[in-house]
Amino acid sequence: MLLAECAASPANSAERLPSLAALILNYNYERYVTEAIESALAQTQPFDEIIVVDDGSTDNSMQAISAYADRLVIVDKPNGGQLTATMAGLARSRADYVYVLDADDLLEPNFVARVRPCLSAAPVKVQCQLTGIDADGKPLVSVFPTYPARYDSAQMRSDNEQIGFYICPPTAGNIYRREFLDRIDLSRLGPHEPLDGPPALAAPYYGEVLTIDRPLARYRVHGRNDSRWDRPDVQLLKGEIDWFFRRWGDVGAMLGCGEPPFGNAKPLYVRERELMMSALGQGQPLLRLVPSFISRLWATHVTGKQKLILTAWALALVAPIPRLRRYLVNARRSPVNRPAAVKRLLSSVLGAGAGG
Repeated sequence: MLLAECAASPANSAERLPSLAALILNYNYERYVTEAIESALAQTQPFDEIIVVDDGSTDNSMQAISAYADRLVIVDKPNGGQLTATMAGLARSRADYVYVLDADDLLEPNFVARVRPCLSAAPVKVQCQLTGIDADGKPLVSVFPTYPARYDSAQMRSDNEQIGFYICPPTAGNIYRREFLDRIDLSRLGPHEPLDGPPALAAPYYGEVLTIDRPLARYRVHGRNDSRWDRPDVQLLKGEIDWFFRRWGDVGAMLGCGEPPFGNAKPLYVRERELMMSALGQGQPLLRLVPSFISRLWATHVTGKQKLILTAWALALVAPIPRLRRYLVNARRSPVNRPAAVKRLLSSVLGAGAGG
């Protein structure tokens, strides 16, 4: 369900709203962690819990974190990966809902005020938009994802089938019901798996996912983002396809089913990477791949404007100019690779979803 805002509960209501915890995960982000903590503490409505987990940093992160020892809970653990840090934070939390913030990202001051009213509907997950910022915190003219109207769990399950994932933000845009995280048994995942992986993909099969069509956090794009492979080569793209199928194997284990929702068909995620590989000079001919990519694209719940932009992008890849093809691949992968004029154009066309 797409919600511009959830209805606020009366201030004098005797009904207890579900509690909300912030887990801030840090590994060698001494440069950023203070700002992340400050953004969690500066909420117009406070979190019920704030827990900072340091995953064995080798820089001076713990010195920065320790300055807040009287205002939050600090967990200092040996290095083990993002999932182990998440689980260490969960072990210290008693909240009904949990929000995970990577220490290089930031919260808007109204995050809790906008999210908390949604929790009374007992969704399995709440998701919002993110504003892209660079390493120094400057806006990238990128607000993402762009959500379709009336986007509910049924449509998300359909997009899992067509795209290979539904329209979902990275970690900093997701709030999970604790009961759901306990039920899916996170311990079965690899130690470096984030919650925006298999747990997010499984969420629409366990209940309703609510979407707030507003940017409530800032996602920092810099050279150390694990998820930002902005200049791919063929080998990396092949690795992403292998990783994709492994991830759905984990989801299948969570759901207790034998195969992914797309069965033996190639979802859009795989088709797009095959298209990029061909554009970079390896794989099937582009003229064979472009039509199948466009056909699958138009079967998704991606917004009409995004479908038109991605269709134009795919057709442009056919141009017999290797340098242009490389540019188009890089521009698709990250807003960092797009000229300012292109960013402004996308922002104008897509509105809030300029990062699509």
